[in-house]
Amino acid sequence: MPEVYECAMARDEAEGAPGAAQTSGAAAEPPTEAATPRRVNFAPDFPDVVIQQPYGSPVRFDQHPDYAAAKAGDPEAATRFVNDMIDPVKLDALRATIRECRPTVVAVHAEEAAGRNAIPERYAALLSRDLGLPLDEDIIQANEPRRTGQNGEYRLSVHSEFDGPVQAGRDYLIVDDNVTQGGTLADLRSWLDNRGGRVVAATTLTGSRQSEILAPRPETLAALRAKVPDLESRWQRAFGHDFSGLTQGEANYLLRSPEADALGDRIIARAQEGASPPVPGDRRS
Repeated sequence: MPEVYECAMARDEAEGAPGAAQTSGAAAEPPTEAATPRRVNFAPDFPDVVIQQPYGSPVRFDQHPDYAAAKAGDPEAATRFVNDMIDPVKLDALRATIRECRPTVVAVHAEEAAGRNAIPERYAALLSRDLGLPLDEDIIQANEPRRTGQNGEYRLSVHSEFDGPVQAGRDYLIVDDNVTQGGTLADLRSWLDNRGGRVVAATTLTGSRQSEILAPRPETLAALRAKVPDLESRWQRAFGHDFSGLTQGEANYLLRSPEADALGDRIIARAQEGASPPVPGDRRS
C-alpha cells in the first residue's frame, strides 16, 4: 500500500503520539457544512476497489436465486448470496491492500426501491469475521438516493449522505455490494475523512467495466478540463469540489459526452432541484 495510506498506528508512532489517544473511541467533531466540501479529493495512488466478481466474471450475480430477496432486505438470502460471490483470491488481494492495518469495516446501508439492501451489511460482516477486523454498525446512510438502475446523469446529480459517530484517527475499510461510477463509495469516503477518519481501502462484490478505479487519472482530468474549461468553476460552486473530487467513472462519463458542457449544467440544475424524478434512458453508468 502506498506510504500515504500507512496505518493509523504507524502514523501515530511517526508523529510521536500515543496510538490509543487517536483511536480511543472519541468521535471527531463534525465540521460545519459551510467549511466542508462534499467530496475530499482523491490522492492519485488511492488503491483500486477490490471487487470479488469484477466485470466479465462468469458469475452472473443478477441470476443468483437469492439476489432479489437479498437486495430487498432478506438477511438470510443476503448471507447465502455473499458467500457465493466470495473469491478467495480477491480476499487475499484485500489482505494485501490493507497489509498490517486493522481498519474498521463500514458498509453502505442503502434503501432501495424494493427495501433496505441487506447485501453490503452481510458482506461487511463476513469481512469482519474472515479478516479479523472490527465492524461498525452505527454509521448509516441518511438519505435515499436510490441510484440502482439509474443512468450516469442521475447518479452524478444525487449524492449519498451519512450519519453516525466517526472515530478520530481511525482507519476504515468501506464496503458496498456493487460499484458503477463509484459515487457512493466516494461520498462515504469523504464523509468519513471530513470527520477525522481515514479510508484506506474499498471493496465490493460486483462492479461495472473499469469501476475498480476510484481516483481520477491525471490524464482524464486534463482531458476533461480541456474539453469544458468553464464547467469546473460552476461545478465547484454547486458541489463544493472541483473535478479532482470526481471518481474516474464520473469524470469519464462527462468526458465521453458529446455535449459535456450542457450535461454538466443539467446535472447541476437537477442537484439544486433535489434530483427528482429519476432520469429515464439507458442504464450505462
